[in-house]
Amino acid sequence: NVLNTPEKNSILILSGDTEQAVMSYLKYVENVRPDIDLYDNYGWYFKRVVDEKYWIYNTDEAKRIQILAEKQTELIKNSGRQVYYTAGSLAGGIAGICPVQAGLIYRVDDCARKPDFSAGEKPWLSYKNESILRSTAHDDIFTRENAGLYHYSRAEFLKNTGRQRDAAAELKTVVEIAHDSSGLLTASAAMYASFGMMKEAISVQKKAVE
Repeated sequence: NVLNTPEKNSILILSGDTEQAVMSYLKYVENVRPDIDLYDNYGWYFKRVVDEKYWIYNTDEAKRIQILAEKQTELIKNSGRQVYYTAGSLAGGIAGICPVQAGLIYRVDDCARKPDFSAGEKPWLSYKNESILRSTAHDDIFTRENAGLYHYSRAEFLKNTGRQRDAAAELKTVVEIAHDSSGLLTASAAMYASFGMMKEAISVQKKAVE
């Protein structure tokens, strides 16, 4: 589903270990979407945005993140191609970058243009969700986080399009599935709070820190 979303000949910047491992299999073994160039934050699997000397000599975490953000900014602004990124990517925090949700990923958009959140409906309609929505076999944390992220992303989209009740229902599923993912639980608590659902927000936040 993630690889089906970007437009032709675009760039996709990945973040977490789980998605990078899955994408490396799809990209290099199954040859899915050969037109897309994949990058990740650190260059472990795909194209590296910094050179080898950076990893050998730089031990300052703050400086490392700054350099990575600068390099990703150059990539986004100078590639001449549409860029997408997944949740958690450094690209999401770059100043002057305006993201618009496109299904499970984010599209870097023109900041001068008003975001059209409704345009994000198309990817959701095209996704094949049976394995996520029907499976109850979330035996490992990676499966739970992936399934939880799917529902959280859906909740975010529903929130942006004014469907708060539906978004809250998706958050409930996130909490049930990703019960041991502190990041997703904290994000869900914050969204509950933005809806004014403080009882739910406090309950979920407590789970996140247990």
